[in-house]
Amino acid sequence: MGTCELKNEYRKYQADLLFPPAIILLSFYFSTFGLLFTTLFLGIILPASFYTLDRYFHFQTNSNKISYPCSCFYISWTITSFVILLYVFEFVVVPFLEITIWENYTLLAFVTISVSIIIYIRYRNKCDSLEIVHYQATKANSKLLFFNKWVSTNITNEHFKLYLLSLFSVICALIFGTYLSITTICHTTLQFDFLLVPDDCSEIYFDINLSLSFISAIYASMLVVAILYSLIRLLFENVFISQKNYYNLHNVEPPFFHNHAKNVQSHLPPISPPCRSPMEGDVPSASYTKFSEIIRRSTNGQLQCSMFCGGRKCKYEQSSYWSEKDKAIPELYSHWITEDILAMARPSNESIRKHKLIEMFKKNSIQTIINLQEPGEHSSCGPLLDKSGFTYDPKLFMDKQIYFYNFKWKDYDGISESSLLDMVKVVTFALSQGKIAIHCHAGLGRTGVLVASYLIYTYRCQAQSAIKFVRMKRPNSIQSRGQILALFKFANHISPCFIVFKSASSKKIHVTLTEFLHRQRILLHGEELRILRYIPKIVFIICEKLIKIAGKSSLLTLLENENHFDESYNFTQTYLSNTKRLSIIVNLNEKKNLTNQELSNLSDESDQDLYEVGNELKSHNLLQYNNLNSSNNENQNDNLKTDDKLFIESLTKTDLESDSISPDLDLEYLNKESMHSHRSSFAVLKQSLSNQVERFTTPEIVVSTMINNVNTDPNFQSQIFQYQKEINNNPTGWEQLYKEEDMEMLVALLWIWFENFDIPILNNETIKVINENKGNIGLQLLKLNQEIRYTIEYLTRFLIRLCDSSDLKTLFLPDSTKMVTPINHLIRRMISALTNKQINYSSNEFVPKERTSWAVLSQMNYESIFAFIISLLKIIIEEQKI
Repeated sequence: MGTCELKNEYRKYQADLLFPPAIILLSFYFSTFGLLFTTLFLGIILPASFYTLDRYFHFQTNSNKISYPCSCFYISWTITSFVILLYVFEFVVVPFLEITIWENYTLLAFVTISVSIIIYIRYRNKCDSLEIVHYQATKANSKLLFFNKWVSTNITNEHFKLYLLSLFSVICALIFGTYLSITTICHTTLQFDFLLVPDDCSEIYFDINLSLSFISAIYASMLVVAILYSLIRLLFENVFISQKNYYNLHNVEPPFFHNHAKNVQSHLPPISPPCRSPMEGDVPSASYTKFSEIIRRSTNGQLQCSMFCGGRKCKYEQSSYWSEKDKAIPELYSHWITEDILAMARPSNESIRKHKLIEMFKKNSIQTIINLQEPGEHSSCGPLLDKSGFTYDPKLFMDKQIYFYNFKWKDYDGISESSLLDMVKVVTFALSQGKIAIHCHAGLGRTGVLVASYLIYTYRCQAQSAIKFVRMKRPNSIQSRGQILALFKFANHISPCFIVFKSASSKKIHVTLTEFLHRQRILLHGEELRILRYIPKIVFIICEKLIKIAGKSSLLTLLENENHFDESYNFTQTYLSNTKRLSIIVNLNEKKNLTNQELSNLSDESDQDLYEVGNELKSHNLLQYNNLNSSNNENQNDNLKTDDKLFIESLTKTDLESDSISPDLDLEYLNKESMHSHRSSFAVLKQSLSNQVERFTTPEIVVSTMINNVNTDPNFQSQIFQYQKEINNNPTGWEQLYKEEDMEMLVALLWIWFENFDIPILNNETIKVINENKGNIGLQLLKLNQEIRYTIEYLTRFLIRLCDSSDLKTLFLPDSTKMVTPINHLIRRMISALTNKQINYSSNEFVPKERTSWAVLSQMNYESIFAFIISLLKIIIEEQKI
């Protein structure tokens, strides 16, 4: 929780710190007038004052008639009363000398313990009982939330047990002091030969000190009842933080993305607009009280099982306890949350054999079981544990080709957003193989959290919507406040990752290429993550769609091949931007003994140099291939796939047949597939993206569209904006993009994405790196940010695959930077998008024309970047030559 500076009007002592001493002292004074006054003040006025002030200061109502917690009056009342009572006892009762020393020491010991614990807690938590904490949930929410941080700190954190001990010490001191006071100032009799009890107190009102002592003792006993009342109410009702404001006080805002689902869509409520205040609407409440949660976390497993589950007769593991509607799988407490996700209580070896659960799972097409328990957990519940640490042997399922995953998640414990996201990704992959069953102990708390997290991740729904949906399907799911809070934190953790187009988002986030790819990696998993680890997904899809529209082979089908699950495979492993491969290029220049100064004086690598780089790379590939056949390199053999061997072999055939590479640039092979499309593992490229008839056009038309994409029609601009919002807010936005065939729409989205960074991809720092290492393509790439160099290399390879060989030849002519050809113009447009600057390639000719507000890229920087891309392009061409 964070504290904020209060405005001047809030810098004042709260009335709950001023009323207690005034009311208590006045009441004590008037009570000494006689027995009637004692009864009136102690029996009516003081209790009424306590109740009224406590209720008034506990809740205040703002102008919108919404109650919110302000402070807890009883804390100030208790502390004040305790100080006054101790003062009266020590200075009025003790001087009578009718109590023993050990009795006074005992009372002082209780006082010392309680005060020491309170001081210790305040020191550890750096809190002040006078400090009022101010929260403002969002800019749109002007409501101010106040509460006493001292109470919140002690009740809601790890020192709760110490806090209870301090209050127990206070109560003991009050009771013991009351007994000593009354038996000292009143006539007493001895009962049971050891217990003094007051017999006659009628004469106490003749002496002000006696009456004050008596009244203090009576008040102390009343205060014990008041403390117990307030504490019980605080524990069981948790009124000092209202349910509606629960997540506000933890600075957790519900995500704002639209939900979309197939079998869940009709049940998830419509999402709210982004400006909606988190104070409004229903926030799901916890199934457990605050006190119950504390007990469950602090007691040992055996006691938990006997208190809450039923021990060996655990209700969650007794099928007879549940009705048929609660047994989606016969004889197992279970519910279908979606058509493919089953939430269930943990099965047992006995139930597996007796009720043929594996056959039931097979019948319902369940292919995966996800276990969220720790081994040895809830050992006193239901049947005895198997040697695996669970109530069943996972091997029973695995022997029947049912996958088994175990995530150790301690019951009632919290979980980090990253750990929860990892589990959600496994759930997503498991669902691609078939239906899944998830369980913890009862299949309610941890199981419900995981299923709700999956709904948030997949359908971008609000956390509260996911909770309500899961509870509707499986009552009493997601039980504790910690679990609810974990879901809101999870939603806030992944919500920025959904934003692809910053300009179409109401949530303001800082966007650079590195940050974008980091968020992208948080979301992606499996095949997508390996293919797009360093390449923006939006760029990859649009460029591959344009390749497909141009009638050439696209890599898009790789993202659809869900069964291609190979963790060692990485789409960019053969890129020059790979650090290991870059070292080859750098070492080649070092072999020539060229200094950095000499390299910087070169305007560009000579063609012969670039050919040698390509030859060196191919030789390196051959060396890798030969090492694979060596018995001393088994680890390398494990990491490099057979398909890679075939590809490397094909790359090196030319080297084996000739001693050198011809310096004449042969571009005829550029009409062939990309280097990746030659791999047998990429045979899926021959499959169609969909069964629908595709529209094909020529590469020239695609290039022309990319160059001249200036459509200012308001309807088109509106469609583009809605498209961006759909991709940001709705999972179907990506599906729509996969099927998009409108070149103009695709190109517009591509340029808009490049032009919406807070810091351009090719910013001043990256341009400086290119200029300082001019003439050394290896150092240029190596010193660039990893994400930048991979993205630029992908775009360069995109150009090679898109353009015909005749177009590419013009890039290698003298003064190509100033030539007006389609491919040169496309590179200019690309550089402009990467730098967010206009390019003046000839007199009064700017690219892009419509970006009149952009600064103009200097001629020197433009030529350096252009030469850098051409050098990269030449190396890639030579390396791919077969």
